Amino acid sequence: MNLNNFTIKAQEAIQFAFQIANGNNQQAVETGHIFKGLFNSAENVIGFLLKNSM
Repeated sequence: MNLNNFTIKAQEAIQFAFQIANGNNQQAVETGHIFKGLFNSAENVIGFLLKNSM
């Protein structure tokens, strides 16, 4: 996965997801990790995604 293909906010969320998985001694990053990474990102990324998907 090349993180340079993602926006800055997406990069931050993915990096946070990796940190969550590593912190829990898990080898794989799963959907829940990414969701939590998006949820904890600054500037309400989830709200923006939901608003644009409707």
